[in-house]
Amino acid sequence: MPFETVSFTPTVTSPSSAVRGVVDAITLEHKAMSATVGADGGVQVAAVYDVLRPVMDRLEFATSTQSTFTPSALRGLAPERHVALSVHGGRAHTNNEVLLSVLAAAAHPGVDWLVSVVPERYKNGPTLTRVHDQLRELRDASGIDLDLVGVTLVGFSTTTRT
Repeated sequence: MPFETVSFTPTVTSPSSAVRGVVDAITLEHKAMSATVGADGGVQVAAVYDVLRPVMDRLEFATSTQSTFTPSALRGLAPERHVALSVHGGRAHTNNEVLLSVLAAAAHPGVDWLVSVVPERYKNGPTLTRVHDQLRELRDASGIDLDLVGVTLVGFSTTTRT
């Protein structure tokens, strides 16, 4: 299960141990997330979120249904870890959903990292690599200063395995 990190802080080159713990827990659900993909390659975000909900509970992520305010672009916050989580389907790239999640995470006090779950592909096109490219372009753009250490993208396969 691939993951990529884009740091918005020049002195930070890899995710924190808190982020690694979240990524490791999500990675264990790779097969279950991949099983939510339709025959046409379509991704049902709600089904992926359902797979990740027990992980979020175990890691004490607060969701928007709890007392902590969570912008709709974020699926959960783990204040002690300083991590926000977003879950995406095919619109991660085409509708800039991951970029909206980055802005929401950067605007949220106490969030240093965003972990964003993204399909490797959506139907017939790459998603994970395109989102990674978008984040690198955002990082390299002049005049943009985000209050966020970085984003770690966690990809899941959309290829049916036998």
